[in-house]
Amino acid sequence: MNKVPFFIVFFLILVFVSIKYYNLKEYTIYDAKIIGFEKVNVTVATSTHGGTTTYTKLTPCVEYYKNSKDTIRYYDGKRVLYSSFYKNEKVKVLEDKNNQYNTTIFCLSYYWLEVSEIIMLALFATVFIGFYKVFLKKK
Repeated sequence: MNKVPFFIVFFLILVFVSIKYYNLKEYTIYDAKIIGFEKVNVTVATSTHGGTTTYTKLTPCVEYYKNSKDTIRYYDGKRVLYSSFYKNEKVKVLEDKNNQYNTTIFCLSYYWLEVSEIIMLALFATVFIGFYKVFLKKK
């Protein structure tokens, strides 16, 4: 069995994680708590006949303290693959040092695995593995 495609995928994941880890220095980390949820109706355009689909999702309301006196509350409505928070759960929050309104929950599905980045990683892996199998693999 040829192991080169596995090494290509492993290398791409390693580069991806290294970039995300490097970008952590752009953020300030705060302890936070999930204080509730808000129901949000999301309408998505479908590809068939210009129709739309509407579904409801719960977005977590996060509260954290900045500088020991400022209470910050926000709803994190980011599109994620999986979210399983519960009320009063303690989490970490990343706040951008250059833009305090750019805030996200520091967990696997909110910071490390954003939907667009997973799609790009899968596309790059497919292209590199295809290139290897077509042009570089010796028969």
